[in-house]
Amino acid sequence: MRSLTVFSPLPQHAVLKRYAVALASVALALGLRAALEPVLGHVGNYITVYIAVVFSALVCGLGPSILSAVVGTAGVVFWFIAPLHTVSTTDRIHSLIAWILVCPILIALG
Repeated sequence: MRSLTVFSPLPQHAVLKRYAVALASVALALGLRAALEPVLGHVGNYITVYIAVVFSALVCGLGPSILSAVVGTAGVVFWFIAPLHTVSTTDRIHSLIAWILVCPILIALG
């Protein structure tokens, strides 16, 4: 039985490059979320970070994708769900629960 080879544009030995690409994808996702703020308002806070985590899981690997999920969560909470914004507590809790449930599944599928 042949083992499955995973195609990734980044080689496994280029650890620093894989982490840098994952962090860059999160930065791009957070920037895109900031650009979409006038359209989305305070709804769908994690929508662009989901894409960054999937990209990191597929291209960079397990460690970088976990890092991108953690940094993405911190970025969303810090910049988009700050106490200054008028989002009800229920909405914050529901979006965070959805993020916590879906993000590990996305990483595992990657």
